[in-house]
Amino acid sequence: MNYYPTFYPSYPYPYLYPHYAQRSPSYPPVNTQQFQVSTQHQLELLQDASLLANKLIKSPALLKQIKEAAQESKIATVKSLLEKTGVKSHLDVVYNPDSIRILLSNKDPKIDYGHLAMAIQW
Repeated sequence: MNYYPTFYPSYPYPYLYPHYAQRSPSYPPVNTQQFQVSTQHQLELLQDASLLANKLIKSPALLKQIKEAAQESKIATVKSLLEKTGVKSHLDVVYNPDSIRILLSNKDPKIDYGHLAMAIQW
């Protein structure tokens, strides 16, 4: 004699909906001109970042000057020291006791093709 009721799991019967004809959405033609121009400008920013990194690696005296100016909260001095490396792009600098963040962007503020950020621990 079984005193415990048994429950069988109930599974819903699958119902297949009839296939409705679906149209794929029509998209306008793709224009890649802006993408190509922005990519070209990013390449220039990458070259400036490479130039900046190489100058910093080769000049321990410059590294010391930048860090000392940062410790004294002289952001204009830090920015001018970084600009003296020969970078053609616009520089924005933010730093804290752990790292420095250098944001490279176009010289022309009216046209924004993108930015390149360098975060360097010190």
